[in-house]
Amino acid sequence: MTVQLSAGCPYDASAYTGISFKLKGTATKLVAASPAAVPLKVMLWQPPGLPAKDAKGGAGTAQACYNHYSTFVNVPLTWDTAVNVPFASLTQGTWTGTAPFAFDAKQLLAIQFQVEVDGSKGELATFDLSLDDLSFIK
Repeated sequence: MTVQLSAGCPYDASAYTGISFKLKGTATKLVAASPAAVPLKVMLWQPPGLPAKDAKGGAGTAQACYNHYSTFVNVPLTWDTAVNVPFASLTQGTWTGTAPFAFDAKQLLAIQFQVEVDGSKGELATFDLSLDDLSFIK
């Protein structure tokens, strides 16, 4: 699920230290025929991480293509506690062929939530998630 900020234009969230939201549900994948919990990936999109062209329209030329800042959070079963994600807790991936760029809270395009599995290993996930009260925190 992706929440686009400011109609796709960069949103200045520099007055804040992170995001907060309520989350509940389950996310699991099969590991050695047994279900295992899968954390939720929370990703903050910025312009340097987007390809120069739409993936359907041609090859992207941005070196940091889709290497947005992110973190993983555990999925609670109830709404009891808000999940806080400080900007300082976000990191970039380290896969081959991507160049890092600095996190800039003045340049946020979207907040994305992903249940991530490794398709190359045939992993599949099942999930039932509810998210509410998404906000920036100071």
